[in-house]
Amino acid sequence: MFDQKCEKHFQNGPQMHPWLQEMHREAIDKHGDVMLVGELANSDAEKTLEYVSTESNELSMVFDGAVVDAQRLDRPLQDVPKPQLSIVKQGFQKQQDFLKRAWATALLAILSGSLSGTLFIYQGQEIGMTNMPETWGESHLRDPGDLNKLREIEKKYPNDREWYDKVLGGIRRMGRDNARMPVQWTGGETAGFTTGKPWMDVQGNQDAVNIKDQENDPTSIFSTWKKLLKVRKDYQDVLVFGSFEVDDMSDEKVFTYIKDYHGEQTALVVLNWTAEEQNSRYLRSCGDEHSSCLIANEPEESLRTDI
Repeated sequence: MFDQKCEKHFQNGPQMHPWLQEMHREAIDKHGDVMLVGELANSDAEKTLEYVSTESNELSMVFDGAVVDAQRLDRPLQDVPKPQLSIVKQGFQKQQDFLKRAWATALLAILSGSLSGTLFIYQGQEIGMTNMPETWGESHLRDPGDLNKLREIEKKYPNDREWYDKVLGGIRRMGRDNARMPVQWTGGETAGFTTGKPWMDVQGNQDAVNIKDQENDPTSIFSTWKKLLKVRKDYQDVLVFGSFEVDDMSDEKVFTYIKDYHGEQTALVVLNWTAEEQNSRYLRSCGDEHSSCLIANEPEESLRTDI
């Protein structure tokens, strides 16, 4: 509503490909096999492939944004709803389809760790750090883009607290500052991040969510990430390089997909997208003589119930 339209002013400009190819010729290629990561947050699949395909020799991989920006680009920030699971599935399908001609970056632990592509784990993700508190006001924000949105809404709707609060609520849910808060190493006033005053406030739940407490807890998110990375390494053929097929694109509660590596290895991933128990016809065979359960965030015996 108030954002500058990148498609019109700077996205996919006419000189982007010549510039990137020149950068390779003049500065990159002489150093050998160099990995270049770009960001194409709202380009369609064909446009993205122009940058990352093996023929282009421009970027090695990109942050695509098909999942994190689902339903975000066609409406104001304050009106962005929680995306339906089917839309999330479509975003991951788009990313995994890149592998037919290019390499991708994969964006929730078991989901991310079982997708093809290069896995990036962003700070705080490995312990389940959460978004900023709903009580935070403008003084806690640092992102110029989000602060500009508040100035714009004040200009358009002077002294309208309802509109201001709607935009501020959207920023709390979707703003980039959520991923920039100090890493919570320990509990305490500044979460072990610094002995001084950090550039952004610690969000306040560091006594419950911190690295120190999770390191030696086998049931923690941190421990789950460690197990997952080992599984990904041990079964890299199927998890990193295998094909990707969604079982039911329209299911809004369970995300089930199959990874297959030339028929030699097959992995089934079943993800409950809700807070309630769900049935899956696949879980009858979990851990039987023909398969093994590699990783789960629930005890194995609880997964093999009669369905």
